[in-house]
Amino acid sequence: MKKTSEMSRIVELRELTTKPKKLQWHATKEECSALAKRLNVLSVDDLKADVTVQKNDLIEVSGSFVAHVKQACVVSGEAIEQKVEDSFTEFFCQHSRHENPIDLDMDAPDVEVVEDGRIDVGELVVEYLILGLDPFPRKEGIPLVKAGDFEEKENPFAVLKNWKKN
Repeated sequence: MKKTSEMSRIVELRELTTKPKKLQWHATKEECSALAKRLNVLSVDDLKADVTVQKNDLIEVSGSFVAHVKQACVVSGEAIEQKVEDSFTEFFCQHSRHENPIDLDMDAPDVEVVEDGRIDVGELVVEYLILGLDPFPRKEGIPLVKAGDFEEKENPFAVLKNWKKN
């Protein structure tokens, strides 16, 4: 059984028509708290998303989001506020299109097969949020630490270098 997302928004494929389905939401405090824990950040203060799902030959999920996140500076540990915003387009289909030999069309979009008849567009937003986070947040004005900035400690075995065996 698939684990549900902290911000699950399920779209049932059987309910889709050729008319676009629009979803807009603002994450709850509970969802933001659970996301902060999952993303290993200090907090997710706000997350808004707009997603459109449209069914034609393929199922197209496109959307955008804005999130306000606090991360810890990798040097000082101080809180850094970060605004993460992005847009995306993903394609899905209900059955594998690759039952026949693979046709390598480099211009064709990547298509994910939906096996259970459901797409969790909330989890899709979370995945793009993860990609938008700064992997090494550093507070402005704090210099990078260089290898030569550390004091050399005396090797505890240095006293043995002059020791002679009789």
